[in-house]
Amino acid sequence: MDQVQPAWKIISLLLCLGVFLGVGAISLAAGDELVWCVGKATGAFIVSWFVLSHLGALLGMFFERSDDFGVTRNDEEAERRN
Repeated sequence: MDQVQPAWKIISLLLCLGVFLGVGAISLAAGDELVWCVGKATGAFIVSWFVLSHLGALLGMFFERSDDFGVTRNDEEAERRN
């Protein structure tokens, strides 16, 4: 998980910024006031950051458990035969 966590944080930050800009642009195009556009976009950023952090935690649990699935004896025997 040590290699995945920094990459996941960067990816989730970029996705959240995209959500922020998208919601802000759609709100402005709909004719909302600037204050409400910024508020909606900030709220969407916070919610998406929360959701993506929980998905990252699930991803971390998956990668921690994947170490338990090591190479078995059958895999080693198959490599020796080849």
